[in-house]
Amino acid sequence: MDRSLGRRGEERAARWLEGKGWRIVKKNFRTRRGEVDIIGEDGPDLVFVEVKSWQTLGRSSLEYGIDQKKRRRIAQAARLFLRQHPDYEDRRIRFDVVLIRRLDREPELVENAFETEWDE
Repeated sequence: MDRSLGRRGEERAARWLEGKGWRIVKKNFRTRRGEVDIIGEDGPDLVFVEVKSWQTLGRSSLEYGIDQKKRRRIAQAARLFLRQHPDYEDRRIRFDVVLIRRLDREPELVENAFETEWDE
């Protein structure tokens, strides 16, 4: 995928989530082990968000687009973020996906898109 398309999708997703009342904590949190596109607060939940900018694929393609390896890398980055920011340790954690398709007028939020084992 074109990197600039991905960045534009992430920016659009962040603005859209803010419009829904989210507070964006961090964008593009990167570690040696993985990365998280957006970390945000949705009410009491701390949410780690993967943004997918797909022209033709939809919700049914999440397994294809976010395989077990990708999930593990997101979870590893999330664990590191929580270690670095202990003030969030008592929050409920969620892993969401925002789908951005050029033809759609509005992004689609897939809440609890996946779960992860914290012991992996």
